[in-house]
Amino acid sequence: MRYKIELRYFYGWDDACWTDETDEAIEPTRFRTVAEAKVALDEFFADVRAALIVGDMDSEIDRHDYRIVEAND
Repeated sequence: MRYKIELRYFYGWDDACWTDETDEAIEPTRFRTVAEAKVALDEFFADVRAALIVGDMDSEIDRHDYRIVEAND
């Protein structure tokens, strides 16, 4: 089983469109476990906090707008 991170859009939940890039292709990011996906989200929000501190972002992103779900692809 694989997992993905979804983002809440105005029309509902959908893939957050994170990608893995290789020399051959750009693939949607999928995680082997929920724990791996959680680590990725934690790193993302740490980067957001760092960007806020140095002034590269104007406002915080709401963590409740992200979730981890099974990927059906």
